[in-house]
Amino acid sequence: MPEKPKPKSPSSPKNSQYKVGQHGSRRKEQQRLSEKFQTSVTHKTHESEHAIGYKALNHTSKEKRRSTAKARKLENEAWAYQEQKEFHRGHTGTGTRKKIGQDGFTSKSYRESQRRLLEAGDVSSAIQLNQLSYAFQAKFQDQEDTLARRAADSSYKKMVKHMDKVTYAREEKTKIIKLDPVAKAEMYLAREAARTGKWPTEAQIKAAKKKFGLKDS
Repeated sequence: MPEKPKPKSPSSPKNSQYKVGQHGSRRKEQQRLSEKFQTSVTHKTHESEHAIGYKALNHTSKEKRRSTAKARKLENEAWAYQEQKEFHRGHTGTGTRKKIGQDGFTSKSYRESQRRLLEAGDVSSAIQLNQLSYAFQAKFQDQEDTLARRAADSSYKKMVKHMDKVTYAREEKTKIIKLDPVAKAEMYLAREAARTGKWPTEAQIKAAKKKFGLKDS
């Protein structure tokens, strides 16, 4: 008799068809972080932060969020990392904020700015804008060096490492922007700047260049 297929492990994430760093692989990423830092990383502690918001990616498309396979694919393939829940909830791009925040944006103007940068092909600046909102949250830079914070930092850097292209909707079509090592180094350093509120040091810049295969000029 033919051998029966082995059952999948119950702990295997169901969304393994998505790449590391994409929203669709969020459960797999939570599992990785939990194991790496020996602490619980779940929807109760962290939330999936779209580095470029779904509304910015989907703008001009007639597809409503999660309404079709195409819309779900766009969201699940969007780049996202596991941010600490309290800070994700406080981000300008989460929910709807009509008042201008400390970062100088409302939710609407933040999304419009990310979209304009996408249309210009400037993914790096769009994601730096995402991190800027965290830099302006009062407790973000002052928090202690906890495992939860380290997990969020690790998740962001893992996302940047695997980010090769960004797909967004333009009316009924999709557009793709490919990323080069310079953009990836800039995005990587944006996290350091958000964490410290300071421009990255020469040593940090040199390390980022080396990480992404750039020559130190």
